[in-house]
Amino acid sequence: LFLLVFFIPFYIAYLLLNTIKIVRDFRLVLCFTLIAWCFYLYIFWKLGNPFPISNRHEFFSIEQCISRVGIIGVTAMAILSGFGAVNCPYTYMAYFIKPVTDKDISDAQKRLKQVMEIVATKKKRVAYIEHENALKTTFNSSFSSMNNKWNFLRRTLNSSFMSPSTNNLSYNLSTIKQDIVTYEEISSQLYTDLVDLQAIQQRIEYSKTFKGKYFHVLGHFFSLYCIWKILISFINIVFNRVGK
Repeated sequence: LFLLVFFIPFYIAYLLLNTIKIVRDFRLVLCFTLIAWCFYLYIFWKLGNPFPISNRHEFFSIEQCISRVGIIGVTAMAILSGFGAVNCPYTYMAYFIKPVTDKDISDAQKRLKQVMEIVATKKKRVAYIEHENALKTTFNSSFSSMNNKWNFLRRTLNSSFMSPSTNNLSYNLSTIKQDIVTYEEISSQLYTDLVDLQAIQQRIEYSKTFKGKYFHVLGHFFSLYCIWKILISFINIVFNRVGK
């Protein structure tokens, strides 16, 4: 009980503050840990106020602590059991598994490969344009210090080496980079879809095994159990049935 109520929460708060590295000084870390621990104790104690816990015992007595630990434990078990009762049928029942064939996975792989090839081609295009721009900058700077009598020669060489297509490539550089970002987002989504399809195929293969069939039957059982609990809860609420 001492570990659950006092030591473990204090140690968790200390580890969190020490890992985040917001405060470097050990004394400040210890001080903030005490503040967080006191706040936890306040919340822990207030949790028991809405419940019929006997107040005849002393403050922070064993009975008071056990009652509040029981409230948290029962609530956590109810949440986990409810999640398990719903998640088990959804995970293992063949009814909830989307049919996936090898052709679906092959088509997804082809689409992903095509998009990745487009991205690679556009990145090569960007590298080529940047290389051409670098050559143009170097070429222009090499003639910038010459006299005016070389201006005619420089214009001639510029017109010879730098074609209009290069200027167009430089103009479209930002557009190509934006296309690369768009195609990379598409490839990321296609990769996620491919992973999901492969996971579903693995679930289908697993459902064909003996263990998978066992969990399939267990999923039907939990489905009936969920329906039963919903009906019983509805009846108890409507007819105000209270356990004695």
